[in-house]
Amino acid sequence: MSTFMVYTKRLLIIAVCLLFIMFLSVDVYDVEFPLPSKVLKFLTILLCMIISIISSTLKRQSKNIFLLQLGLIFTTMADYIFLIHGDNYSIAIGLFSIVQIVYSLRYREGNELMRILGFGIIYFVIIIIYKMIGTYFNINFLIVISVFYGICLISSLKEAIYLFKDNSYIFLNRIILLGMILFFLCDINLGFNYILGSLNNIDYVLNLLKRIASISIWMYYIPSQILLSLSGSLNFNNQ
Repeated sequence: MSTFMVYTKRLLIIAVCLLFIMFLSVDVYDVEFPLPSKVLKFLTILLCMIISIISSTLKRQSKNIFLLQLGLIFTTMADYIFLIHGDNYSIAIGLFSIVQIVYSLRYREGNELMRILGFGIIYFVIIIIYKMIGTYFNINFLIVISVFYGICLISSLKEAIYLFKDNSYIFLNRIILLGMILFFLCDINLGFNYILGSLNNIDYVLNLLKRIASISIWMYYIPSQILLSLSGSLNFNNQ
């Protein structure tokens, strides 16, 4: 990588950190900025994707880098729906499911088509069950696609753990595992926030927990995206 690109990447990382501080200040302390918190969050995710793209030129492109960048592109698309578009959340969660499938393929090579087919079978089984009982029990499709996403996320996290266990001395594997753990914690808080938000007449304590969970989502999410985007600068075979 050229010196110019190295310094560009460092400046982008600093910009991500500054945006991170800015939107946390808005969310926690109600500090006013010209841009709303949602826009600041999306810009942060967008910069993480750009960091990954500029970290590896097309000439040095590998399957590992391609899958990472593909995952970050789908992540950016999903966050655009969540933060900017503000609708079609089922599509956004579907995109995040693709992200986790792509990452699981990145962390373990071999039998890619069979593994993708396995995810497809799981999805169709969930849809069939939903069609059979969803209407009767009045189940929201958002919950159904979230269940599929949860399976994809656990699979991706499992592959990251196996990757770390196989070569725990490799620095990249540590970055990936930490990034995926933070990703997992982010989604735990997202689910907790959704459950509390669906309750009626929550008291002060539950409302406080909901606020903490809402803030914790991004305290885990942005560091996870920074770590994952930086993992494209390294190689699985190098320390």
